[in-house]
Amino acid sequence: MPTTIYDSSLITKRRQMKAESGNFINRIQNPVQPTTGYAPALGIWDQSIINDVKNGQMVYYRKGTGGSTTIDNGCPCQPFPDTVHSLRVPSAPTIIQIIPGDGQLSIVFTAPSTDGGSSITDHQYSLDGENWQSVGSTTASYVIPGLTNGRSYMIRKRSMNAMGVGSISAAVVATPGVPSAPTNTIVTPGNGQVSVAFTAPSNNGSPITNYACVLTPLTGSPIVQIGTSSPLIVTGLTNGVSYRFSLQANNAYGIGVAAYGTQRGGAVAMVIPGSSTSPTNLVVTPGDGQVSIAFTPVLDTYNYRCIISPPSGEVFVRDFYQASPVVVSGLTNGVSYSFQLQASNIYGPGFPSESVVATPVSLLPSDAPTNFIVTPGDGQVSVAFTPPFQGAPFQDYQYSTDRDSSGNNIWISAGTTTSPFTISPLTNGVHYSIQVRAVGINGVGHPSNLVVATPGVPSAPTNIIITPGGDRVSVAFTPPFQGAPFQDYQYSLVPYPDGTYIWISAGTTTSPFTSPLLASGTLYSIQVRAINTYGTGLASEFVQIYIEV
Repeated sequence: MPTTIYDSSLITKRRQMKAESGNFINRIQNPVQPTTGYAPALGIWDQSIINDVKNGQMVYYRKGTGGSTTIDNGCPCQPFPDTVHSLRVPSAPTIIQIIPGDGQLSIVFTAPSTDGGSSITDHQYSLDGENWQSVGSTTASYVIPGLTNGRSYMIRKRSMNAMGVGSISAAVVATPGVPSAPTNTIVTPGNGQVSVAFTAPSNNGSPITNYACVLTPLTGSPIVQIGTSSPLIVTGLTNGVSYRFSLQANNAYGIGVAAYGTQRGGAVAMVIPGSSTSPTNLVVTPGDGQVSIAFTPVLDTYNYRCIISPPSGEVFVRDFYQASPVVVSGLTNGVSYSFQLQASNIYGPGFPSESVVATPVSLLPSDAPTNFIVTPGDGQVSVAFTPPFQGAPFQDYQYSTDRDSSGNNIWISAGTTTSPFTISPLTNGVHYSIQVRAVGINGVGHPSNLVVATPGVPSAPTNIIITPGGDRVSVAFTPPFQGAPFQDYQYSLVPYPDGTYIWISAGTTTSPFTSPLLASGTLYSIQVRAINTYGTGLASEFVQIYIEV
């Protein structure tokens, strides 16, 4: 750990050499101001060095080449010079906002640009520039309570670290008890005037007497309109001239905090009387990489600007010299955008409209149906599946069971947009290669994988119950759809004694039947299926049984 001494930034080489020589005395346990010749508890005092201290800067020196001297804090000195470290008090914080309340002020500030190399431990404020109060916190905001409504206070602030109190911020005047800023201000331009709607703020202890709306042109005198309720109509303005806008509430304690107009979520720096009003009744329809926006047009408008805000990245605009609807293209499918419309006339652009949100989508089903289950019936099959990504509402499903002379699928409407549906009439005993696809607004999607099915063959047996009986099992079940008289049932055993997976005739057309001799100590998985004159039916679910030893 380096030896600690006080010194100014103008220490001479002679004093550096004296510091190197080990000419130190005991540390002082009770630190006071460095100009008295004392260093803090972990410091070292050398009178010839301390005398010139002016700015409270703490400097760390590392001792020279002797290397063996141990000072009285038990720390061996290190070679000098390699580093000189400085600790200072914090720089000044910045008060960015003071919010008045009833008998209090809420202070919002930014931290000092530098903490002086030591963490900030507290903040202090002063109401008169002389007396300072601890905040007791290092957060970026706090409340000063116990103030007198209507009295103006000169607020100053400073921060602290281990070196002491830092630089003082610029003073900001604030008055508790005056009204807060009006909210939800909406400024609407008109012919030689503007309308200002707003929500009344908190009066902070005294009823609001009136509101003052101030419109200031870039050159010339401001125009002030006084009123007692929302909206305020400010007249006597010049069309096409830009005015800066502010609105304040007043009460017995004084002039409240100013609000600066907002129009449907966007900050308004200027308002232009005579400019277009906002388009209304926006209806957005998503498309493939685009959206169509219909709206109620604004009179005497020569163009519309669409303001497009993606969820990330920069906002961009598109200009249209046409009436409703406008089509915004070049968008990314699946990305949600926010849209506003802004009308312009000879006096300038109006305020943007309310936002509408839409997500462009492909109007073609992008995927094929999946997870096909085809269940045969008498002269028909039932087709169940997982629908593809929708993108936009489906118009229909189509199926194919045959091909034309050129080998192309012949597609037939299923007459439905849901799963499952039935394909009929079909010929029992004929093998059909079945595919399905979805139909969207702009066309058809990809076809599913091909599944072969045979109407008339039995469906799968259900409710399989396996009952052990020594080294054999009894297999009971609910018979499937018949289609034609059954000729046999078959079952499979996994594992089969020789390790293969085969189907074995049960030698019966009724339930239950009994299996042959099974190996003890073995777990079997059993399936059942029926056979009729049209072919072999679907297999049941696997059911497991363990043959005890």
